[in-house]
Amino acid sequence: MLAPEYREGVQEIGPERAEDFDRFLEASDQADILQSFAWGELKRRTGWQPIRLAALDERGRIHAAVSVLKHPFPLGGCFLYVPRGPVADYEDQRRLGAVFDALEAIARREGAVFLKVDPPIARPAAEALSFLRGRGYRRARQRRHWGGVQPVAVCRLDLRGSEEDVLARFHPKTRYNIRLAERQGVQVRQGGRDDLPLFQAILEETAARQNFGVRSLQYYLDLWDHFAPGGHMELWLGEQGGDVLAGALTAAWGPNTYYLYGGSRSLRREVMPAYAVQWQAIRRALERGAKVYDFLGVSAEMDPADPLYGLYRFKRGFRPAYVEWLGEFDLPLARGRYRIWNLAEPLYIKGMSRLHRLRRRVKELRRVPRTQG
Repeated sequence: MLAPEYREGVQEIGPERAEDFDRFLEASDQADILQSFAWGELKRRTGWQPIRLAALDERGRIHAAVSVLKHPFPLGGCFLYVPRGPVADYEDQRRLGAVFDALEAIARREGAVFLKVDPPIARPAAEALSFLRGRGYRRARQRRHWGGVQPVAVCRLDLRGSEEDVLARFHPKTRYNIRLAERQGVQVRQGGRDDLPLFQAILEETAARQNFGVRSLQYYLDLWDHFAPGGHMELWLGEQGGDVLAGALTAAWGPNTYYLYGGSRSLRREVMPAYAVQWQAIRRALERGAKVYDFLGVSAEMDPADPLYGLYRFKRGFRPAYVEWLGEFDLPLARGRYRIWNLAEPLYIKGMSRLHRLRRRVKELRRVPRTQG
């Protein structure tokens, strides 16, 4: 609970209230690691400025929280982004209105071109949709693959019951692959910070095979440094015969465990190391008392020709629920520049995607040994 000097209403808070902020978020059914205090500090490393709001009742208790990320806008000014937030009671429109009043006031104070929100509630959410449209928000432009900055469609595994109950709900082929990995001697160990370069190399190999982008090693190191010391992050590595074949990076936050990143080498994929790794991560989530193992995003397009469709096929074998979030909504505050950005952003994303592919190709060529003639 916040100190008595904090009065009722929506207030901007600083690092001295980080513990109160996170305690509320972790207790919420809408808990998401992207709203945590540490996530804002992580994003500060990459050019974002976090701003946090807490809504307090008459006794000083938090009933809503918002972590806002501010980023410079290419055409001048800035834009504000609320990933998987605000975290609030979307059925109490009086209190919800006060939260959005404060949020929009900050957007205007900061000279934002637009404010983007991504409410942590599943579709259809008709009342929330009506609330947003009534305040002038418009559905954000649909992005390829994920649908938004964060994936619109996710796979969430219900962890109710025992370990045997959860395993029994998997697709028979997935259970077979888990047991095959065990018979083939695949062992899963918990990694540490020193293993992150190896894990990033596994991700690079997976990305080259499946044609998707990978973060830099420094990003994974920063992610680890912000969440692992508090027990919120774990690395799992699947090995056979001394070779690391697959890995997964998971995060625990509130009632959820998140499968953030993962991949496998091309070496001995037939022994199914990725399944062994996932099963160990799920067992750990059960041990921690998590309610949900969130596999996170799958392609919103659900097209077998989509490069991400294989990821969905892997995840669905664990029989998670397919969930579509309400999605992203923008409040344009400088309409001219907002229109220009909506036209220019797809070209920018396409150019960056080509640049990432070129960089990956250069790395691959550098690894190819030169022949002597």
